[in-house]
Parts: sequence; C-alpha cells; structure tokens
Amino acid sequence: DSGTGVYLFERNDPRRPEEYDTKIASEGSAGLNPLNGMYTTKEIAEEFEAQPQELGRFLEYYMKVISVVKWAKTIGSVATHSKNITGNLGFVWLNGHFDAKEIGRSYSTVMNDWKGKDKKNLRDKMDHYISLGIVKQSAGLGEVMDMFKDANFDTALASRLTDKKLRLDQKAKKTLLQFKKGLEDAYQAEDDFFKIIAYENELSRYSKAMFGKGKNELTTAERAEVDEVVSEIVKNTYPTYSRVPEAIQKIRRFPLIGNFISFQAESYRTAINTAVLAKDELSSDNPAIRRIGAKRVTGATTYLSAKTAILSYFSMAAGTGLVGLAGMFDND
Repeated sequence: DSGTGVYLFERNDPRRPEEYDTKIASEGSAGLNPLNGMYTTKEIAEEFEAQPQELGRFLEYYMKVISVVKWAKTIGSVATHSKNITGNLGFVWLNGHFDAKEIGRSYSTVMNDWKGKDKKNLRDKMDHYISLGIVKQSAGLGEVMDMFKDANFDTALASRLTDKKLRLDQKAKKTLLQFKKGLEDAYQAEDDFFKIIAYENELSRYSKAMFGKGKNELTTAERAEVDEVVSEIVKNTYPTYSRVPEAIQKIRRFPLIGNFISFQAESYRTAINTAVLAKDELSSDNPAIRRIGAKRVTGATTYLSAKTAILSYFSMAAGTGLVGLAGMFDND
C-alpha cells in the first residue's frame, strides 16, 4: 500500500515512469505475493528477489547460535541429565508404575539399543516400542534436534566430515560430533527407559483387566487390542514430542524463551490427561480397571503431597538462611 504509485506500479498504471519497467516475479508466483506482477526499477526488483535468500541465511545462522546454546544447557549439561531422570521418576510415581521386575527388563532393552548391540529379542522389543510411538520421543531432545534441523547444522557438519582424508582440525570436529551424538543417545535412552517401564506396567494391568490373562498369554489379536489402549495411555501420561502442538514447537525459535518449552507444555498436558484418565478408570464398569484408576489416583495424591512437603521444607530452609545472612549485617 505504501509503495503503490510511488515505487510499485501496475502494468497499465498511467503514472508508471518509463524506467519502472521490471516485473517483480510472475503474476502467478506465490513467493513474493502480493508484489508479484507489479513493476518497479531493475535495482529494486533485484533486491526483492535477493532478500529471501539473505534472510534465509541470516535465520539459519541465528538458529545455529540459539541451538548450540540450548544444547549446551540441556543435553550437554550433567545437571540436566540428572533432572531428566528425576523428572521422569515423578511420572512413574504419578501413575503407580512400581513393578520392580520391569525396571531390569527395561534397562536391558535400552542398553542393547544404546550400545548398538544386536540381541534379537531385545532388538525386536525396541522395534515394537518404536512402531507404537512410545520411544524416541523425548520432548527435550526433540526440541533441540528440531532447532538443529532449522539451522541445517548436523547435515552441514556431517557432510564435511565424511571424507577419510581429514585434516587434524577436521578429525577433532568429527570426534566432537561423535561425542555430541553420544550425549544425545544417552539423553534419549534415559527417556526411553521410563517410557518402557510405563508401557510394560500398563500392559500387565490392562491384559488382566481386559482379557483376564497375563500379557504373555494374549493371542495376537488380543495383544494388538491391548497395545492400542496402552500405547495411547503412555503417550498421554508421559511427555511425548510428537504430541507437542505446532505452535509450542515454533516458540523454540525465540531467544528470550528458556529451555524445555516443549517439556513444560507436555507437563501440563500429561497432568490433565492423567487426571481425566483416572476419573474415567474409576467410573468404568470393569472392576479391574477401577482398581487401576484407584492406583493412579493414589500415586498422584502421594506424589503431589510429597512434592509439596519437600518444596515447602526447602523454601522454609532457604528463607531461614536468608534471614540469618541478613543478621550478619545487623546484630539485632
């Protein structure tokens, strides 16, 4: 609107000066809409054509900077790996997934995958979990990896390091890339470990509730039916990156937004889903499902009570410490 009649003109506009004879893209082009089909000078048209490429390069560099910083503060941080474990323990407690036998089985499956071993039964299990969409879905890692994709970072770096005749600095970069992948695999394995525990606990519960059988006694059709129910429960009660809304994923591009925006969003989604699921289970006609709901409600209640008590205690302790610190400057 500002440029029309000033430096942008329609083809048949009688005001169009003679030197304004260059068309900005074709009339059917969507790339520069609504400028497409209008006329301007050769110089202005060239700048309009060049700007998307320049802006694309700038945004790619911008995403590289942001993604490297966020990677260092999340996957590259020992403290965050610890939080990834303790945070997932909360989801285990909330849902009452306490079967100790499943912890050892889950650990074996995850370690087989993480270390690249090829025990067929464990590999088949992991493939099954992947097909159900319950593993390889870390909200924190998914967010950072998508930022790297926005920056075209991993692809560009890897393409430079595939040549066997590498210089010393390139070999160092290749080692760094392998170290980076190792930390990312560890972070994903931590997340997968708890998802598998959740799935196997729910599978045991619902196999008995739906068919009155142990999970290893189900027919193929029965197992498929239970899998459909259980995989949805896990994806709705544990952070799952594929369930993060597109709008939330886009927020990762803003530098003023902290880390784990996807994980925070998933914490709210899963909290609501857990409450709704427990309510539905408690109102079921199936007494076995009502017992599952009772266990979930009990887990949620005890977890939230313990969390509130711990946070209140440490808040009080911190407050007492601050008061004592202030006393150093005033004897009274």
